[in-house]
Amino acid sequence: MDNEPKSSNHHLENHNPLESALQNMMTFAEYAKTHHSTLYTYELSIGNKSLYYFGAKHVFDHESPMLGQIRTSFEEFQPDIVFIEGPIWDDEKVKKISAMPIKDVVASYGETGFTLRLAIDKNIPWHAPDPNMKEAFNYLPTQGFSKDEIFTWFLLQAARLYSKREHESSFEDYAKPYVDFIKSSTDWSIFDFSPNRALQLGEQILGRPINLKTLHSEMPNLHNPIPSKDRTLIGVIDAAWTDYRDQKIVTDIATELEDNDRIFLTYGASHAVMEEPALRKLFASEKNQWDDLRLTAS
Repeated sequence: MDNEPKSSNHHLENHNPLESALQNMMTFAEYAKTHHSTLYTYELSIGNKSLYYFGAKHVFDHESPMLGQIRTSFEEFQPDIVFIEGPIWDDEKVKKISAMPIKDVVASYGETGFTLRLAIDKNIPWHAPDPNMKEAFNYLPTQGFSKDEIFTWFLLQAARLYSKREHESSFEDYAKPYVDFIKSSTDWSIFDFSPNRALQLGEQILGRPINLKTLHSEMPNLHNPIPSKDRTLIGVIDAAWTDYRDQKIVTDIATELEDNDRIFLTYGASHAVMEEPALRKLFASEKNQWDDLRLTAS
């Protein structure tokens, strides 16, 4: 199994501006060599098109000074549309956020919810470019991962959350929503979706026993996609999925710039850093005709 997602290749030439930009996405091996601040912001412009990327630290404290920086940047930039992180922002949640005190918005939804609230209050359209998790179960097999590996990767996320808190329920009961979701999102026939089997497979992948009481504290970087001597197959799968997410974000930026002149994004700082070479390539294109960017990367 390769340690880098298949799509990360800086040496492919392509005449389509978007596809050419996507080939400039930073790889995780390159990212591992970078050093950047926890807040990473930049603004790109070409003609009348502009992008402000606020690479944030994930916070849930309404007194965090970073929130004031987001607000100031947002108000000074005056966006036409706002991009926010996270794939699940249904109408019910948005309605709830619009009525909550800001303190509660931040406590529940962090800086992402805070940015969404800014857009709601200013009546500015917003967009969540993240692919939903159902897409992961279709995409990851194309990258060479087996159903067992993908199932284990997904259920170990539940196991890590389970290990962070005291539970009266069994892991089997706690993981039921995860199992139900992956069942409804796939057409995997004759497949054993048992959470306990995921733990057994996890022990095989990790080469060590899994203690549900200490998993989070013992392996806090289990789902870390950055290459290291300790990265396991779980981290490699995370790298492939994160690369797909970053490509989707850049693709949606190109698409939205067809109809909007000013995009404001609040995303994790690592996304801002890894997408920057691709976005600079996109904005450096000699073709300032955004209709030419309609084609997504193959």
